[in-house]
Amino acid sequence: MSVSSVLVHTSCTTRRMMLLLLLFVLTPQSSHALTSPVDPQYLERKVEELFVNAKQMPLVLSRAYKGNNGDDKPTTIHVRTSFDGDTMVSVAEACHPDHDPDEFVEFLENFGAAFPQVNPMARNVQHLEGDAQSCQGVKSVLEFPFPLRNRIMLHWKYLRLHRGCSSPKQQKQQQQHEHMLILSEQGNQELLQKHYTPSEQKDYVLARTFLCVYWIKPLRCPQTGNIRGSSIQYAFSGDTGGNIPAWVQNQVGPKTALDSVQGLLDYVGRNQNKKQAASAGNKDH
Repeated sequence: MSVSSVLVHTSCTTRRMMLLLLLFVLTPQSSHALTSPVDPQYLERKVEELFVNAKQMPLVLSRAYKGNNGDDKPTTIHVRTSFDGDTMVSVAEACHPDHDPDEFVEFLENFGAAFPQVNPMARNVQHLEGDAQSCQGVKSVLEFPFPLRNRIMLHWKYLRLHRGCSSPKQQKQQQQHEHMLILSEQGNQELLQKHYTPSEQKDYVLARTFLCVYWIKPLRCPQTGNIRGSSIQYAFSGDTGGNIPAWVQNQVGPKTALDSVQGLLDYVGRNQNKKQAASAGNKDH
């Protein structure tokens, strides 16, 4: 799928300005290597800016999703992508009426064990030093199809449960039931020195994660303010490393973003079904 074909009605100047703005948001502000995690609030602001600017990105893929049970309340996953050189920005969004935002907390808190169930390319996710409830180092091994070599990613994971918005206008209206997980390579030099072994450097390609986000927000009834579902937003900006042609990334990028949201919804749906089955079994006794 070619992004350029979707941009036929978008002026070249506007497109370049949008990509430059996205790259400014997504890449480190300094050329000096950072050896420790960055300020989480700084990353949260970057995420908010990313999703504001993402509305200008071309829509390249939409897919209906009906859930594990084929329920009667389908949702649509929308995917937007842009490229500038080797840098890819992918955004996927969906609104689901059947899942409370707190149902996603289990995935976010147990990311190491849960992520391979959501992304079939993930062979292993290992948590390193740090605090699991705030900032923690993560080492991920991704399995790529032959003849490509498998990838390793080393980045920091930032977990924000029941967060509010960082913009000044909304600071006084802190909303519970809003959750965010951020992965970023910024400040990962110490992780690379400690956990990227010489043997791994021979066997794997180092992939980079500029920014990866799962952002879950409540959908509320305008009249009552009650939660009636969830907004699921996913974004990825990174470099897969190696010499992967642009046309391959054009095809893989949108599909990966789509699968990330669909896999997350499947995971939450399976957990919901298990809990309902367990509850029904307890009632029978």
